[in-house]
Amino acid sequence: MGYDPGAVSQSVTDESAVAEAGTSDATDSAVAPGPTKRVVLAILVLLSAQFAVLSTVEAWRDAPTFDEVFHLASGATALTRHQWRLTPEHDALPKVLGAGLALLARPAIPDNQAWHDGDGNAYYGAFLAAQKTSGKVQRVFFLARLVSIAEAIALGLALYALARGLFGPTAGLIAAGAWLTTPLAVAFGHIDGSDLPFALAVVLTCLALQRWYVHQTVGRLVLVGVAASVMLLTRFTGLALVPGIALAVAIGAVGASVMRRAAMALSVPLIAWAGVWAVYRVISPMPVFRHAADIGGYLPESKFSRLARVVPWPKEYAVGLEETGRLASASSDVFLFGRHASGAHWWYWPGALLVKLPLPATLLAVAACGYWLVCRRRARVQALLTVVIPVAIVVALVVPYKRPSFRYFLPGMVLLFVLGAAVLAAASRYNIGRVVLAVLAVVQLASLWNAYPHSLAWTTPPFRPNYRVIGDTNDWGQDYYRLEHWATGKDALVAYFGPFGPAPPISGTRPLAGAEPNEIRGWVAVSMANLTYQSLANPKDIAWLRTYCPIGTLGGSILVYRFREPPDTTRAAGVAARLCHGDYSEPVPTARRNADGRAPLGVRP
Repeated sequence: MGYDPGAVSQSVTDESAVAEAGTSDATDSAVAPGPTKRVVLAILVLLSAQFAVLSTVEAWRDAPTFDEVFHLASGATALTRHQWRLTPEHDALPKVLGAGLALLARPAIPDNQAWHDGDGNAYYGAFLAAQKTSGKVQRVFFLARLVSIAEAIALGLALYALARGLFGPTAGLIAAGAWLTTPLAVAFGHIDGSDLPFALAVVLTCLALQRWYVHQTVGRLVLVGVAASVMLLTRFTGLALVPGIALAVAIGAVGASVMRRAAMALSVPLIAWAGVWAVYRVISPMPVFRHAADIGGYLPESKFSRLARVVPWPKEYAVGLEETGRLASASSDVFLFGRHASGAHWWYWPGALLVKLPLPATLLAVAACGYWLVCRRRARVQALLTVVIPVAIVVALVVPYKRPSFRYFLPGMVLLFVLGAAVLAAASRYNIGRVVLAVLAVVQLASLWNAYPHSLAWTTPPFRPNYRVIGDTNDWGQDYYRLEHWATGKDALVAYFGPFGPAPPISGTRPLAGAEPNEIRGWVAVSMANLTYQSLANPKDIAWLRTYCPIGTLGGSILVYRFREPPDTTRAAGVAARLCHGDYSEPVPTARRNADGRAPLGVRP
């Protein structure tokens, strides 16, 4: 069905009707009453409390990950020295929010040459070393992560508000519940990064847009522009979403003249642009910008970032946009279902969806395709403009991206939850639908608790062990504390992937890289990423480990081996072996070849 101005006009003048718009026109009389406000509030409080407890425990136990060190070092220096110099390719707002709370722990903030040069790669190591020397690593990063936990819960509440406004309270509860019980939400929710804040910014923008459709006032339109500004301050991807939001405003301005529609649409990017300038200048009122181009300087810049830099941005923002555009030109490794590849591949996204989400959440995302069939006309139109357009833009951005990672699809995933919730809410009108919904809720909760306390490395059954199935989002260096504890007294050989990697090795351990074959005996611990990605570039280093079975894992991200005798380091395979049944690592047949019959990437036939 095409765009119906009358349908939107009716919704603009009847806000209460919008909240009940989740049912089909033909079956209004069969609608079961939705949950009461008290029941909804109780469930949301319980789910939020559960999420907060699980995330807080993981936030305390997990070691810092790569991006967290960049974020915290950049945010802490910006807030205390009022200059943006470090890692501008990560946008500003998530950094300062996390660092603001972390400053309560009085972290050590080095004032070295790397800071004065704006050399983020050199500075982040010094920043992490300074926290370790002062004994504040765990405390500083934990405080920053508390902000992320709050943002994750806020995202659940925003999903409830958006789905309720479009499809009714039952749909709102389903959308929020799906997010707050998804292991991937805990994984991102206890990490100080930009992925979750950007998803929150996108949902808040969609919510502001939906509220503006219901009651089209200047104040609500300004809120749309402010929310769009938050997107731009959270991730540069927002630059592609803001024009889509402006287009939705122009389409939804019922009864306005062409000139008025154009003025309203233009106000959104103008407010967003002004917001970027305001935040950068509040933090750094008198900028002295220095930056050592340490990422992607040799790569060609993308056409999108070149076009976006035509707009007059703050210098720090423009440099970050340029570096991001250059980094986007480089391909990264892909590992999924035992297959190695490089660059953009469409099959990665549905595959990652299956592997990293519980079955109920996957079904909810797939059910989004049927939202059009179960909703009233006014809800269809509003959902098209406020949800479908942003999802389409996210898909258009991430699928061709040469550095695929499922975390980039997080905004699209949660918006699919909103659309899918309309379908499940419609099904809940029938007894069989309520039974199915209850079963899915139980499975979803069981998946959440099954992932605890290793949500980052979790994969849904039957896609296990995780290191044989997917390489993304499993290993970000989060199990360094567990590695330190495990290695005590073992004289282990270690290959660790994470922010502590450049630091001196753990006491009582030796680096595996460069060890002679006859020296490899006893305990060996290797980060999953070293076997999945890094060894592909130089397979003769440690790729032979894939042909020996590990006897266990640390947190799901570090593989543990134990050798009676020096292993055969001349063997190589594409996929790491399954866990051993005994106490020692034994050789296993080499892993299968890729589906095309060729040897896996980086492996000699």
